[in-house]
Amino acid sequence: KIADKISYLGRDMQDAITLGILDENLDELSYLLGENSNEKINNTVIINNLIYDLCQNSTPEKGLCFSEKGFKLINTLKSFNYKNIYLHHRLKPSNDYFRLIINEIYNTLKYAYDGDKTLNKLEKMEKTYARVFANFKDWLSNYWSMPRKEIYKNYELFDITNEKDFSLAIILYIAGMTDNFAIETYNNIIDF
Repeated sequence: KIADKISYLGRDMQDAITLGILDENLDELSYLLGENSNEKINNTVIINNLIYDLCQNSTPEKGLCFSEKGFKLINTLKSFNYKNIYLHHRLKPSNDYFRLIINEIYNTLKYAYDGDKTLNKLEKMEKTYARVFANFKDWLSNYWSMPRKEIYKNYELFDITNEKDFSLAIILYIAGMTDNFAIETYNNIIDF
């Protein structure tokens, strides 16, 4: 999990370099990484150095931990990415697009909340938004407080008659979507 979280730092930088977003900031990035300016900056190099630091500083007694220098580097790289990549004007249109998609999916699914009648409303909404609500209902049925399939031995996570639980279920459902599935879901919402 740690490798996955820090690999986003390197992948985002590598993608931004490929797209030319970091052209004006490559010297600064090289300086932050302490890399030889002749060495190519890529995800493999960044992650290799951070994983090496993690392995060198972790013990059974302390658990997984970075050196102070490694931890500071991660925070510095996160700040660099926000300043130079995530908030870059080139990404504004896609950020606006995905904000629209996520909000529309949330609002559409949230419209199905109706207290004790939520299950009935989900089924009613499924007639209008067939795939959108069929997919959500299928996912939700693994975790809700309503009768579930015998194969699910997990605890119920959501009481769908509780508005806070229902809202949290929608958020977690959306959080698990791939970009393509979110776009497909949005297109199913706006499709007639």
